[in-house]
Order: sequence, then structure tokens, then C-alpha cells
Amino acid sequence: RDRMRSSMNHNTVIVDGRPQAVPAWPFHWRTRADARVRAWRHNPAFDWVEASHDGYAPIGHRRSLLRAGRAGWLVVDEILGEGRHLAATHWHFDPAWMPASDGQGRLRARHRDGDVAWLLHDAGDIRLVHGDDDSGLGWFAPTYGTLLPTWTAIITRDGVAPFASVTWVGE
Repeated sequence: RDRMRSSMNHNTVIVDGRPQAVPAWPFHWRTRADARVRAWRHNPAFDWVEASHDGYAPIGHRRSLLRAGRAGWLVVDEILGEGRHLAATHWHFDPAWMPASDGQGRLRARHRDGDVAWLLHDAGDIRLVHGDDDSGLGWFAPTYGTLLPTWTAIITRDGVAPFASVTWVGE
């Protein structure tokens, strides 16, 4: 239960290997992040939102998302504060998708029905994990108590804060 609700099993950034919140009991948390939507816009041409949380205090994480029609999603993750930090962005795939690294900064995913999607990133190293018991990554839970192996992409970047990572996801 705790593994699947951990930060690393969500499509988010992990800073210095720390979780955003620490569970205490099945339905409680020892610590929690204070998250806030800072601004947003929605219209027929695009959707945009910017939000942040303090789960890595004193380091901050701010994420901005931009969707423009069928052009895909632009995701900007900013690590705010001071000092050197390791940021690991996790992207989890439905079991119907098969991702493969397609060169520096490129990940190509093919759906079992033949569709193709891309995940492009501006910096960092990418690693693919599939059903890994040691790390707890690469698992999909369609229902409580059921785990199916799937793919997780982890993009790691080491930098001096403040710094940002940019990811584009689309067809």
C-alpha cells in the first residue's frame, strides 16, 4: 500500500530521494505537502496551470503544464531554493504502452494498437524500469491488491538550485 501511494509511484519529481509526504497508517500521513494552484487559464486554444508544493522544504517544487490543442503537453518542473540537488522525474506508463529510448532526450512509446507517443526532455539521464521489486517501480495497480508489471521512465538531473527540467509529451 505505501509503495503505491509513495511519491515515486506518481508522475512527479522526487528531490534528493525524499518523498513529498510520509505515510503513518493506511489512511493517515505523518507529514504532508501543502500544494497550491498559483494560476491557470483555460480557453479553446490552450490549457495552462502552474502549481507548487512544499513537500521538500526548504526546497520548493513548482510545475507548469501547457496543453495546446493536439500539439501535446509541455511540462516544466522547477526546483527552487539553494544548493546542489538531484531531481528525478518519474513517468509511469499504462501496461498497453512499450517505451524505448530513441536517442539523447527522446523516448518513443508504442501502444499495442499501433499508436505512437513521444516523451522529449531537455536534460538529464533517462532510465527505464519494468516490474522491478527492488526499486518498487514499474508496476500498475488496476485494483487494490493487484500489481501488473509495466514501464516507468526516470529522468534524473543533478543541478544547483534554482534549476528547471522541461518535458514534452505528445503524438
